[in-house]
Amino acid sequence: MIDTLAIFEKLKDRMDPAAAQGIAEVLGEMFAQLQETTAQRWQQQVEEPVTALRAEVHERLTRLEGVVEQLVLVQQQHTEQIAELREAVAELRQSVVELREATRRNTEAIAELRQSVAELQEATRRNTEAIAELRQTVERLVQVSEQHSREIAESRKRLDELWERTQREIRELVRSIADLRRQFGGLSMTVGYSLEDQAYKALPQLLLRDYGIQVQGRLKRQFVQDAQGAYLEVNIFGQAQRDGETVTIVGEGKVQLSKNDVNDFLRRKVQRLQQVYPNIFPVLVTRMISEWNVEEYARKRGVALYYSYDF
Repeated sequence: MIDTLAIFEKLKDRMDPAAAQGIAEVLGEMFAQLQETTAQRWQQQVEEPVTALRAEVHERLTRLEGVVEQLVLVQQQHTEQIAELREAVAELRQSVVELREATRRNTEAIAELRQSVAELQEATRRNTEAIAELRQTVERLVQVSEQHSREIAESRKRLDELWERTQREIRELVRSIADLRRQFGGLSMTVGYSLEDQAYKALPQLLLRDYGIQVQGRLKRQFVQDAQGAYLEVNIFGQAQRDGETVTIVGEGKVQLSKNDVNDFLRRKVQRLQQVYPNIFPVLVTRMISEWNVEEYARKRGVALYYSYDF
């Protein structure tokens, strides 16, 4: 008798338990049939050699083992396919869940899109109305612009005529101002010369009284050379003595004196002559000043200042 339980124990670890039990039962039945067949043939043909029977039994057992191995292989393949199928089913279920979620989101998005389309249609309607109103406004503006253009053209023509007339008047005024400047320049020069002529006579006594300067000879207007050999006109020029030292008097007359005139006198006359006449005594004479602090400014710069009424 074959031990079907032992066969089942060997097969259940390699294949499905139910299939292993079925195979063990089949083997048990086949072995039982084989034993029965063997007993019958043994009874019928005692003379057949035992070796032939054993060979047949061995052959059948070998074939049976091959069948069993094929069954085990098939069972393994089915088991793997079932596992893959289960994984595929799980993935399919997950895909279905995701598809449902995507469908839900798409449904919401479609609803929002429909709402947006409705709003866009309403906005388009309003824009169409606004565009129609804008066209009417533009047409009115074009009409007004054309009217304004005609008015502007007429105004421009009048302005051009006025501009030409104004230009002529300005040119005439410029010529008049130039004439006045020439006249005023001549008058200013005349007054300046007159002021300096008075200074030539009055300054020797004033300088001696105020600064202890003794004029040598007389003061006059003359051209002198600077350190570069260039000639410049000095309106009040002369030599003097103070405390035993030679002093060069350099002066100028201004009808109306400003601080800029003081700076200009020092830069154009005094500074250019200092290298030739190192001990210069600068003097300015004027009829009036343009600012309240011009006199103080001149004295701080080392310039002696006299008014025409001092003469």
